[in-house]
Amino acid sequence: MKSYLPRYLSSSSGATGGEEGDSVLMKGRTRTSVESLPGELDGGIYDACVANILAQPLCGLVETIARMVKPGGGIGLSGILSYQADMVIDSYREYFDHVKVAEEREGWILITGTRK
Repeated sequence: MKSYLPRYLSSSSGATGGEEGDSVLMKGRTRTSVESLPGELDGGIYDACVANILAQPLCGLVETIARMVKPGGGIGLSGILSYQADMVIDSYREYFDHVKVAEEREGWILITGTRK
């Protein structure tokens, strides 16, 4: 499976802290290379973004997710423990309206919002 970074987070931009940042963000254990997204797939063109990862990485990716979702587009963020809700909501409010806990189940929550 090929892995891509949005152009503004590629290691050539220095925004992720180079190779170490790239490996934390995208490579994972089994991935060996990361390329920038093709131009036609990069930028605020997506109607929605759904991410099921832990709260800390979600907070670190707020600008990336915001740049990928077009105005009026939605987010669905999960992999968040209920006590982490305020941290994630506060991180996303700068770029998204109506950021809220939409559902909670067994201590895990779903946060939704709409791109400003």
